[in-house]
Amino acid sequence: MIWTYILAAFFEEHDRFLATSEVGAWPARLNGRYEAIIARHVDQLRGARVLDIGSHDGRWALAALKAGAAHVTGVEARPELVQRAEENLTSYGVDGSRFSFLVSDMNHKRNVQGASFDVVLCLGYFYHTLNHMALWQLMASTGARHLILDGTVEPTDAPVIALMQEDISHHANGTSAEGVIGGQILVGHPSPSALGLLCEQVGFSFALVDWGPILQKLRPEAEPLRRLPSAGDPLADYAYGSRVTGLATRRVL
Repeated sequence: MIWTYILAAFFEEHDRFLATSEVGAWPARLNGRYEAIIARHVDQLRGARVLDIGSHDGRWALAALKAGAAHVTGVEARPELVQRAEENLTSYGVDGSRFSFLVSDMNHKRNVQGASFDVVLCLGYFYHTLNHMALWQLMASTGARHLILDGTVEPTDAPVIALMQEDISHHANGTSAEGVIGGQILVGHPSPSALGLLCEQVGFSFALVDWGPILQKLRPEAEPLRRLPSAGDPLADYAYGSRVTGLATRRVL
């Protein structure tokens, strides 16, 4: 199948990220996510100090900086991905004073506590943990005005968190230094309404990004709905509703 890109083709212009990780590295998927995560939120990112939780190979750190962020601090549990992120941003000519990447297990040993940020990116992480309330409290404690969230959800209207196990050996899954049994950790997939409640509990309002226009441009209507993405249908989960993007905004009291 040949995909046409009507939206900004950020990851075709920065194609190192198609090779430095196998996780979701399909151009249509990355470009669609760029539109929902970055292009829709340039006003929030411009001039911001950004915390990128689960920064992986630096793909979203670079995108945020290119969108006008002043500085990005990335936090990633896997040292090899931190090294790739540093190499990627350096290769694209980003001044080293504008980014830093930390190796940290966000499940248990968070070395960003007490730091201040304007925007938190939590992309592809909140469903790789079972410590959701602690994660949301940490994000709120940064003083950030906005949280940009993207990840897999349990596609139901009920405010639930679905439990499952993940194999920590794969870069697409979560990892942790603690709570590992048989090479697996226990994680939870919040529903969209559960995301809203978590945000509300720490003082934020929450709104989902409308993926409809993006899917109309990047995903053929003839494709049947599938819960999981694939090379042939890289945005299937967003169409199905098993993955969402949203913006949380701190309420002014």
